[in-house]
Amino acid sequence: MPLELLSLSTYGEHLSLFESGIIEEIKEEFALDGLEILPIGNPPSDIADITTGVHLPFQPVWLPFWFEDRNYLREVFPGEENLGHFFGGSQKKDFIQLVRDWLKKSLRLKPQYLVFHAANCNLEEVFSLCHRYDKKTVLREVANLVNEALAEPLRETTILLLFENLWWPGLTLREPWEVDYLFGRLKIPKEQLGIMLDVGHLLNTRGGTVSEEEAIGWLQAFLTQMPSEIRKSILGVHLHLSLSRPELWRPDERGLSKLFQLKDPLKRYRLARERVAKMDEHRPFRQGKIAEIINYLGPKYLVHEFRYTNSRELRWGLKSQKEALGWQ
Repeated sequence: MPLELLSLSTYGEHLSLFESGIIEEIKEEFALDGLEILPIGNPPSDIADITTGVHLPFQPVWLPFWFEDRNYLREVFPGEENLGHFFGGSQKKDFIQLVRDWLKKSLRLKPQYLVFHAANCNLEEVFSLCHRYDKKTVLREVANLVNEALAEPLRETTILLLFENLWWPGLTLREPWEVDYLFGRLKIPKEQLGIMLDVGHLLNTRGGTVSEEEAIGWLQAFLTQMPSEIRKSILGVHLHLSLSRPELWRPDERGLSKLFQLKDPLKRYRLARERVAKMDEHRPFRQGKIAEIINYLGPKYLVHEFRYTNSRELRWGLKSQKEALGWQ
């Protein structure tokens, strides 16, 4: 049996649930082993006691900054203040330091593993679905960033670094070469590297799935055909279901026009995030056949990563997903 974890951010409603003692209550009620934390702000020190993994923050629009594409940055993130807010400063070294600071904050929680997104998606690409950078470019630069910011401190630990798949250019897991291409460029021991398979994100690579039955059937077919060496590198699973209408996976000219009418980068981010949330639903699974997939993969960590804002939604989601797994 994998360690069974709950995804929790240290922000907003999630933080309130922890500070009120409800998360500890629910952890006992549903026999969970711990939490995977997304640390936002300064996490409470006592949350480390029930933390198993840490999800490092993600800046999806990082490659234009990394490549010092000043024309793009002036258009999308005008002004030094915005660059500082989103990237830690105006220079490449500032972003490297920002990622190091994320790591430093994460290490205080004493995790067994870290999760890192290996992807890039510029804001306009959320609507246009046309991407500036290809998969190899993104994976190569993810390796360069990780080597600059994370490799040295991680080599001094036994902490696992698990790369999460997305449906944007980068690690999608749809092509067998991706994992070797990324791992072969990292200056971190192979025994510290692995994959955090995000089930909903993998479904999103299809461009829309209309039913849970269809989703499970496709996942079974895809994962049984996955090369064994890649499957063995899947050490964790983010378990949630993404059912999104096929029309969301077509270019949205109206949304793109609205994006560029907004001058405030934070408002642009918010608009793009709203569309991403429709594409990436984070529902709990409810059908028992998902258990066959988890048993087949045999991960070390199973993370419940459905969306919730209060204790009622959280209890319902855990009950649904655990019943589907046969663990309730």
